Amino acid sequence: MSCQLTLTGTALHCAAAEHEQKAKIAALSPRSITPYRVFETLAERNSPPQGEVKVRGFTEKDLPGWTKASRDLYGQYTVELVGQKGWTEIRSTVGVTRGGAPFIFNHPEVGAVLEYVVFFSGEEQKSITIMQFGPRTEGPPGFVHGGAIGTAGEICVACLLQKGLNIPCLAANININYRRSIPLSSTVIVEIKLERVERRKYFTVGTFKSPDDILLYSDISALFIASSIH
Repeated sequence: MSCQLTLTGTALHCAAAEHEQKAKIAALSPRSITPYRVFETLAERNSPPQGEVKVRGFTEKDLPGWTKASRDLYGQYTVELVGQKGWTEIRSTVGVTRGGAPFIFNHPEVGAVLEYVVFFSGEEQKSITIMQFGPRTEGPPGFVHGGAIGTAGEICVACLLQKGLNIPCLAANININYRRSIPLSSTVIVEIKLERVERRKYFTVGTFKSPDDILLYSDISALFIASSIH
């Protein structure tokens, strides 16, 4: 009987700890986000009438510097995530001035480095990013540099926490496992999820995958620390 009570007590303790952890994450209510007007216009243009599921395409004029594959994914995800699941587009490189700060926009040519759009779900505490690696991200001949992949991962985590969950924070540790080289000028899907919270510490995990979800290029885990004023 005592053994049974001990096991039951342990189970109750674990259940209570798990409940407390979920409550911490659930308490992170996403802020009301007002995207740049160009984002709203693109989303409105691509949102289907009620009951319609047809994906409407973007053109080079809509998304300069984006490949056709990236533009098609943007149209598809806008319908599937924003239109059907209630996700929010929280950040994009569309319309950003080139040739200045931050460093990923130093190159004057649109599409040369990184182009991306980030979608966010407050309910799932998760972001999905369409990330395009341009020709100026080359490392090994024909493939993306590991540093560019790391930069892309940090951007995606920061967007989830700062833009999505409204948590002022900075990166403390980022770990990336490079499992497969990413071909240059290709587009990948980066999924980042908030895993747990320990006081001011926010732990996230994620993956870099091919759009068809077949190839796993890299996985990432990151620790961000909330600022003391949060």
